[in-house]
Amino acid sequence: MTKTLLIIGRPNVGKSSLFNCLLGAKKAIVHNRRGVTRDLRMCDVQWGELRFTVIDTAGLEESLDQAHPDAEDVRARVIIEHALRRADQVLLIIDAQKGVTTGDTEIAGWLRRFGRPTQVVLNKAEGKIGDSATEAFRLGFGAPALISATHNMGVAEMMSQLAPNFKPERAKNTEVTAAEDIPLDEAAVSDPLLALRRPLRLAILGRPNVGKSSIINHLLGFDRQVTGNIAGLTRDAIEIPWRKPQDSSLGWNLVDTAGLKSHGQYRDSLDRATARETWNAIIHADVVTLVVEATAPLTRDDLAIAKDCATQGRPMILLVNKTDLCPDPQAMAHELGFTITESLAQIRHLPYLCISVPHDKGLSGIAELAEVQASRAAQRVGTGQLNRWLEDMLSHHPMPLIKGRRMRIKYITQTTILPPEFLLFTSHKAPIPEAYLRYLRNGLIDSFGFDGIPIRLNHRRSDNPYDAEKPAPQHKSKHRANSKLLPKKTQRCVSYRKPTKKILSLKQRAKRDK
Repeated sequence: MTKTLLIIGRPNVGKSSLFNCLLGAKKAIVHNRRGVTRDLRMCDVQWGELRFTVIDTAGLEESLDQAHPDAEDVRARVIIEHALRRADQVLLIIDAQKGVTTGDTEIAGWLRRFGRPTQVVLNKAEGKIGDSATEAFRLGFGAPALISATHNMGVAEMMSQLAPNFKPERAKNTEVTAAEDIPLDEAAVSDPLLALRRPLRLAILGRPNVGKSSIINHLLGFDRQVTGNIAGLTRDAIEIPWRKPQDSSLGWNLVDTAGLKSHGQYRDSLDRATARETWNAIIHADVVTLVVEATAPLTRDDLAIAKDCATQGRPMILLVNKTDLCPDPQAMAHELGFTITESLAQIRHLPYLCISVPHDKGLSGIAELAEVQASRAAQRVGTGQLNRWLEDMLSHHPMPLIKGRRMRIKYITQTTILPPEFLLFTSHKAPIPEAYLRYLRNGLIDSFGFDGIPIRLNHRRSDNPYDAEKPAPQHKSKHRANSKLLPKKTQRCVSYRKPTKKILSLKQRAKRDK
């Protein structure tokens, strides 16, 4: 079983910087503002011969025993306690420049209740630290480790001291659970989803405060993400493993993302960083779920998000949340279907579910619908079947005239999956009209069941075997002698320039006439 390393400390002491340093990549958002990290972020780390899971946590407040703490702080603390009970090693991060504060002392006393192995780490120790090392001894966790996560100083020495705590325990009866250890059988080869040999990523998108984190907590069965009525609580793109009960597939990874805004509203560097994390999650997702509110379904921002996801070629599902607050659900469903048909024409037959998290309505169908969408995006259509379909489409509506000529589509083939991409081979290089491409794209969706899949349809001119033979230029003689092929003595005599007459001045002409 993989060991777990938990990073704990006050806000803005360098927990996310140490997390990125151990991971070797900038996964967590690092900012000078306090309280940027709010959810648990987990990643597997390969540090030399050691393999463990590192967890980045939200910053604990200055006082753990506040009289009237915020609801979001209480939820974050409960989530940290749940991870602390399962941690194998805890790192208590302290700012070496400020020294041991009252909040650090209270966090240390709080950690003693759980009895987990704890190592005090003095971060930002690249400069003068004063008596911070001496004060850290008084916390009762032994000698502190001096590091600088930003400059990657002292991290290797710290991990070498903690190496004995991360050695895996050998179990007598071990079962193969990793995706890379599952052998490929005939079913996996026939099913493109199992052939990927990795969990599929399901990204939960939407505007701020539409219920994305609440949906993930309900699917997991416990409070994993911080939720609340305040918009913008989630800032990182958190990837969480999730396996349905009695499921034999590779499972899913749920990706909770920050709420997306209009492009003109990203004026802060932190907002731009959170939006960048969300779009990276969209690019690497296998299925995208767009969450909207039933009281105002498919607003301008929702349509912009859907169109951007279609540009990336991601399979989509529409979740209409908070249906318990809608006064007339039937009128809302009718208006929603009309809006999907008119405003999202590039995502034909987009499937949607009406859900309500407090009433546990419709949430059980998310996993099944996501698997259907992933299978649709991974299917491959044979070339023969595609060309028979193309012949039927061309017979119903022939190609229009382009510059007085009728373009001929020779054949069609599918080039890639996830997302499906098709290539048309035409007779000349003129572009096919967009209206006719839309006609062919809609025909592919209706004929082969790509409902809700933004397919890509490209075209190019087929190769001409006679293009290599270039005709001779018309303004030059075809049989002119080539001076390089003649003998050396003859090359000096060959001249193709016409003799030019010298222009004489008036005095020279007078001398010539005498």
